[in-house]
Amino acid sequence: ASVGLRSPNDILAISLMDREAGLRLAQRSLEKPMRAEAPINSDDNMLVEYSAPRNLHRHTSEENLEMLAFFAEVPEDAWTEIDDWISLARTYHDRDDMIRALLALKEAETRDPQREDVLTWRTAYRQELAERLGLIPKAEQPEE
Repeated sequence: ASVGLRSPNDILAISLMDREAGLRLAQRSLEKPMRAEAPINSDDNMLVEYSAPRNLHRHTSEENLEMLAFFAEVPEDAWTEIDDWISLARTYHDRDDMIRALLALKEAETRDPQREDVLTWRTAYRQELAERLGLIPKAEQPEE
């Protein structure tokens, strides 16, 4: 069986956050739970033990991903070469992670503002994201 990790960029793309971001997520969860009505689980109230059977088949993957995506980041020290940043952006794009694809391209642009290919990719990805969000109509596709 294959997990689809063919390059270092594939590994970076599935990693949502580093240790510091994980700690920020944990701290935020303690200070302000994602749901205002969510009680804190502790040893003396057994909330998890009693709620588990009721939630056994409840799908929470979308909620979990939304919470994690809020803290997702592009590792600033991932690469030093601009072509590697472009490649990372394309990997994010292929995984439908448009925000981090644009952030990786922004990092590439910061390192060399004159690179035309970076500007071209960034413009194309911004257009695609705007279309996906319904902010602009989808571009007309030429007939084949």
